Amino acid sequence: MVPSDLLVGRAADIRSCLELLCHYLPAEQRHGVVKAATFAIFLLTILAALTSCDSQSAPPRDDKTVGVPAPDSNDPAAEPIETNRSLDVGQAQAVTQARPVGAGLREVARLGLVRSANTTQGIRAIHEQSVVVGIQSTQEFTGEAPPTRLELRPIGALGHSGEPVQRLPSKKSRQVSAVDMSERWVVWMETPSTVLGLQPWTLVAYDRTDKSVRKLARSPRMDDGGPAISVPGWTGPVIFGTKVYWAQAAGTLQAGRVDVWGCVIEACNPAMVAKAAAMPASDGEYLYLISSANYAGAPSANEQTVDRVDPNTGARSTVARIAVADQEGVSGLAAGPGMLAWTVGRSGADEAVVLNLVDGSVATFADTQQGVFGYPVVTRSAVIWAESGGVGPEVGGYLLDRRDGTLSTIGNKLGLYGEGGDGAYVYWQESRTPQARPEDIDYVVGRLR
Repeated sequence: MVPSDLLVGRAADIRSCLELLCHYLPAEQRHGVVKAATFAIFLLTILAALTSCDSQSAPPRDDKTVGVPAPDSNDPAAEPIETNRSLDVGQAQAVTQARPVGAGLREVARLGLVRSANTTQGIRAIHEQSVVVGIQSTQEFTGEAPPTRLELRPIGALGHSGEPVQRLPSKKSRQVSAVDMSERWVVWMETPSTVLGLQPWTLVAYDRTDKSVRKLARSPRMDDGGPAISVPGWTGPVIFGTKVYWAQAAGTLQAGRVDVWGCVIEACNPAMVAKAAAMPASDGEYLYLISSANYAGAPSANEQTVDRVDPNTGARSTVARIAVADQEGVSGLAAGPGMLAWTVGRSGADEAVVLNLVDGSVATFADTQQGVFGYPVVTRSAVIWAESGGVGPEVGGYLLDRRDGTLSTIGNKLGLYGEGGDGAYVYWQESRTPQARPEDIDYVVGRLR
């Protein structure tokens, strides 16, 4: 069965919060009934406030440092390692040891979640010193997806109106569910769906050079004629040079499949890149993805793998093997220069695993209090991931500084998501009050010193 652990979105609107429930609950039922019920109750609480969250960072670790500078692509020694083995993750570090981030992260900008009486706004993607901001209506739900407007804004003018991103005309109201951006392109998925677990989508690209917009692809219908369902992990588009990659579902609800597809953005002719795979990620050199028998329609799997695809030859190899038990599975994968990170939903305590591709070292972080980790983000400076339970309401997520291996907390409210980053910049959400009302929530952009 296709896992339904990701319906991408930000917590600025009701459907995004509902989608977060799927994001953390794959079809393998990986966290069990107790975790699912706890998390569902928590999500319903923040739904009432139409909000989402983040956390704040902390001090050095006692174990070995896994941070490395971005490898020199001309240096043979910087070639990614070949492991093709089950990783020895060693003793996991408890995230409860993390403390709020210190002077190493400097705040540079804030954006209030509430834009006006009837609209919210939030950061949807970041590249260098520019961000994509999504703006949505919060008026009474009418049964249609709340339309999303997109704007490009420089970080230095984050609170001001920016350059409108042109959208395709549509008879149905569509909301943007996931965004990626590069120096030239903004690529996003949009959907008319307001039904949890169903995500028929259209993939659209905006050219920042000539301001043109084009449709790249759309979701196929399932074999039984129904609309596309959600796929595991982070389903958003991933820009890799001149190409974009995404995961899409096929088959039926009872015997679903997930494959990774891609195309050249400027002249998109969608083609399958990898069968039985999901969660595409790129480090700028290779495409990485998660492979599993589940994604080929099997009811369960005792192993998932991190695979690497050469964008030039299409050759696929295994970088790491991850043992999983029943109701467990990888929930997110991210890649950055010289480093991979993934989160694993465990029946006991969720894990975040960081693999240094240059020297092969591995660091594992565990939530020892039945928490649930969100999908990770990797930049050249940091690894970040969200926290949705377990350590207390004052923690929203974690930041691993790649320079010295320090693990810190970021954000200040359990369950406020919206974290991301690029280069030296990271962003997250936090509340200015304990109540965490929509008008209290800010997106915070920080720069690692």
